[in-house]
Amino acid sequence: MADAPPPNRRPRWYQDLRWILAGLVLVVVATPLYGLFGPDTPIVVSPATTLITEPLAADGLPDYAAHVLARAGRGTPPDDNAAVPLLMALWPLELDDADLPAVCQELGIDVPSPPPEAFQADALSRDTGIRAAIEGILADRVPAEATSITPFDVIDAARNHPWRAADLPALDAWLAAHAGRLDLLREASRRPRLYLPNPTLLRGNRDSVLSSGLHLGRPLRQAVTVLQLRAMGHLGHGRPAVAWRDILAMHRLARLAAAADGGSVLGRLITVVCSGAACAATLQLLDAPGLPAEVAATISQDLEALPPFPPHAQMIALDRLGSAAFVIHACTAPRGKRREHFEHVVEVMDDVFAATSLDGNVILEDVNAAYAALEQALRVPAWQDRERELVRLDAGWQAAVSGLGPAAKLADTCRLLLNRGVRSGRIARRLNAVLCPVMASADATVTRCEAFFELTRVAAALAACRAAGGAATTYPERLDDLVPRYLDRLPTDPFCGGPFVYERRGAGYLLSSIGPNGRDDGGTDYSTPIVAGEWMEKSPHLGDAKTTDVVVRLPLPGSPILERLRARP
Repeated sequence: MADAPPPNRRPRWYQDLRWILAGLVLVVVATPLYGLFGPDTPIVVSPATTLITEPLAADGLPDYAAHVLARAGRGTPPDDNAAVPLLMALWPLELDDADLPAVCQELGIDVPSPPPEAFQADALSRDTGIRAAIEGILADRVPAEATSITPFDVIDAARNHPWRAADLPALDAWLAAHAGRLDLLREASRRPRLYLPNPTLLRGNRDSVLSSGLHLGRPLRQAVTVLQLRAMGHLGHGRPAVAWRDILAMHRLARLAAAADGGSVLGRLITVVCSGAACAATLQLLDAPGLPAEVAATISQDLEALPPFPPHAQMIALDRLGSAAFVIHACTAPRGKRREHFEHVVEVMDDVFAATSLDGNVILEDVNAAYAALEQALRVPAWQDRERELVRLDAGWQAAVSGLGPAAKLADTCRLLLNRGVRSGRIARRLNAVLCPVMASADATVTRCEAFFELTRVAAALAACRAAGGAATTYPERLDDLVPRYLDRLPTDPFCGGPFVYERRGAGYLLSSIGPNGRDDGGTDYSTPIVAGEWMEKSPHLGDAKTTDVVVRLPLPGSPILERLRARP
């Protein structure tokens, strides 16, 4: 019998071309889909990504809240901490009742009883009794055509010019009633450190690092405002030495603000506001008729003894940590909430970014590299060179996010869809594009503040020189005459590294910095009504902080509002 034919065997699946092709198609389709909708890349803890590697939180990622608290001064003894007298002076320091126990425990003190005479400085403009009293004075002493003057205008005039109890008796009585609180502000200014933790950081909120210093701005501005108001009252009553004690406290509080949160742009801008008010009040004191020689000398010496402002690069230390914490918080958030997290800082999230996977390490590395470049630029000593470097960085980051043509946009969209790293890098570049303009503007503002303080320091030496010679002595013809008796060396203009502009004018002088535009505009300052070195009755449009000089012009004009109040009908 013949052998039967072998059975018809079908090829195994891996020998079937159709299955092979189907598998290839599945891989081609599944790989980008997994890249789009698969899990996010885990965050790697390293100096290049998370910036700090300890302490770690329960999730294994850096505990930024604990690190920032340590950087800001955790463990400062209560007797060295300006926050303790500030708390009693400005009770409850805008803290919620629920947060007070935790904050007091962090400060190392018991929760104190509320002081009966505690105040908030902005109560001056809200106090109905003070408002009614000022409105009554305005009705009696100010002509009908000037009735647009408000109680707030009056208080602002009293804050910036010498005034007397007869001018504003209700204001004088308010300050007298709270004298103990104001003395606590002076005590706070003499402490070596200001550590006031943000309650959200005490709760361990990683996403609150960027805003950790927000709680300091308002109380410090209030403290400086009320001290300035009382100092101008002392000056109006012929008590310059007492006025200087309050003004010196303002200068010291400004220095404390610069390092209170560990170094941030926000902290430096608070310093700018406080220091600007302190310098303006100092000039009013230096311009007082018959300023005693010993008081003028004390002012000059005390200004010399103030600690220097922190380096410019330090003001981005906390912002760099906060940006890393923010990126981690946003990248580890549920994808349904990722868009809103990123848009708290800048609108960077297209729909493709909101729903797809990301590599947070790519974003962290790019943002860290941007901050490193900013830090290096801010370390450049010369203003013009620093500005050029910041402009160069900004141009590069803006070019990285500029618009594309139709064909290029299609190719770019394909790369975004196919590559998780490309998507993550795009977010990083968009975040970086908002960093440099902010830092360049902040750097210009901070440098103006430093120039104004140095001008004030020279003005104090000029006042000491004039007062030392008696009533008949005038200001010197040259700044060089102040060295070495009144200044060890002449301060330099931070915008050019050269000498300040100085010119004797009438009974006073013009003293100015060339400002950030790098040229002498003849003594024109956008922040005051000074044009070509002379006071104007009304401030015209002069430009902005980057286009005009920084000017000190003595003698100072009086306050039209206070003069009207003194002109009884």
